[in-house]
Amino acid sequence: MPQLTRRRTEERLETWTISYDGVDVGKIVELPYQPHKPSRWQWACGFYPGADPHDRTVGQAASFDEARVAFEAAWRVYLARRRPEDFEAWRRDRQFHADKRAGRIAPANDGSIMLCACGETFDSHDPEQGDIHLRHIYLVQRAHLGGW
Repeated sequence: MPQLTRRRTEERLETWTISYDGVDVGKIVELPYQPHKPSRWQWACGFYPGADPHDRTVGQAASFDEARVAFEAAWRVYLARRRPEDFEAWRRDRQFHADKRAGRIAPANDGSIMLCACGETFDSHDPEQGDIHLRHIYLVQRAHLGGW
């Protein structure tokens, strides 16, 4: 079973990102000093997309170790309600945004760009491309409908 891992991020205040099986599932953050508040650390347990954003748990603690222990207790409860598909949805979203930033995803279109059964994308408004790929799509549809 995967274990929780944490890594320090490069932020102004001490911040730790907590991951589980490659998914960022929470944070522990040092709060700015306030003399009238005993809590110096805040933690948050949960991830989105993949899980309901309202399902996350947050809390505060006087020390990093107390915040870590409280996070781990909240994580056990949170993890018990998760399915493998929840984690996969987070990973797919992360990959989609990475591809988008890298320019590997075409900008939004008018709906004419389609994915063919052969795996290629094509512009259905282009008659030359449409003739070739629509035949592929119709063949697959006929096969799924029992030759109809």
